[in-house]
Amino acid sequence: MYTFEDISSEVNEIYPSVKYLIWSKDVNNNTYSTKFTSQSFSHLLDNYSKNSLDIYHKRNFSDHLVYIFTSGTTGGKVKAAIETDARMLLGASGHHIGYKLRKNDNIYVPLPLYHAFAGIGLYIGETCRYLLSQTPKPEDTKHQIRAMCGIGLRKAYWNQFKTRFAIKHIFEFYGASEANVYLVNLNDKEGSCDPMSLEPVRNRKGLCKMIRPGEIGVIVGVHNKISPLHEFKGYTDSGETNKKWIFNIRSKGDSGFMS
Repeated sequence: MYTFEDISSEVNEIYPSVKYLIWSKDVNNNTYSTKFTSQSFSHLLDNYSKNSLDIYHKRNFSDHLVYIFTSGTTGGKVKAAIETDARMLLGASGHHIGYKLRKNDNIYVPLPLYHAFAGIGLYIGETCRYLLSQTPKPEDTKHQIRAMCGIGLRKAYWNQFKTRFAIKHIFEFYGASEANVYLVNLNDKEGSCDPMSLEPVRNRKGLCKMIRPGEIGVIVGVHNKISPLHEFKGYTDSGETNKKWIFNIRSKGDSGFMS
């Protein structure tokens, strides 16, 4: 198993000047190891001024709030997706309403905290399949979890997972940190909301052909810079952003995000 010191040593070979903030009050003298420079984030917070700022910073929904580092579904080059105030605020509200969260609910987070989904959900990708592959034991149903939500639970494992672990409801959705379009399964319908990796089909006018119910197609989110939720901000890497742009969708000159 890799330790933090192992990983940081490899990083330092490429970026020797990098500095680390460690969330631990056990870091003494601002140095975690002689191999790299680090500081205790907890210590910095404890010593930070508690006074309110004497200036007012005007913000709007389109302001950049955080950068989420993701490789998406490719597992390839990691790029920083831009998250705005609007996406974080309305995204959290949407999950609260859609999943019927209660004020006394506890959310269990088995995912790494650097993952965008870690703060709101319970599973992603193959997590449920990994749990099913474990030897059954009495503790499987000794819990108070009434629902799970996440991305990528295959139809073949859906009912197996619900039955074995006594889960009443499963909520699925497809989304991405940078996406401006989502699919949501709030009806407990078996099967994940994963999109297909296909190229769009165009008509004689060069515009995208719309699919009918039951047909397979590509998910495209039309870009609208006036609407914070429908604006595609892309990544800090312009080259990676350009790979996701698609043009002439419904009309000549329009653009959007292609999943």
